[in-house]
Amino acid sequence: MKLFDMKRPKRKRNNAIGVEAPSDYEPEKYPYGLRLRLERCQIKQLPGSDKLETGDKIFLTGEGKVISTRIEDRARGGKDHTVEIQIQKLGIDPKKSLKQMDMKEYRKERKK
Repeated sequence: MKLFDMKRPKRKRNNAIGVEAPSDYEPEKYPYGLRLRLERCQIKQLPGSDKLETGDKIFLTGEGKVISTRIEDRARGGKDHTVEIQIQKLGIDPKKSLKQMDMKEYRKERKK
């Protein structure tokens, strides 16, 4: 399966008079709706998720159902199109660097 980067496109700067954004403000690179939050009961159900640390990269596989599609006309022109997907099944595979692997994991990775 081909993976696509879901980063937001860069917005043009709005030079509004009298409005100054904080110098350290940086908008999120990815839309909030693309975040997954696992709570205690999901962490218990999903093997390996209890060992994840902030900054780890993972491979994610899931199955979902489209529960809503919507196309709306915008007041300022154009159309707005949204698709809502309910994730029903989820699997993760932590992506470790070679330095983080034990000998068994290292040998398995080298065979790929």
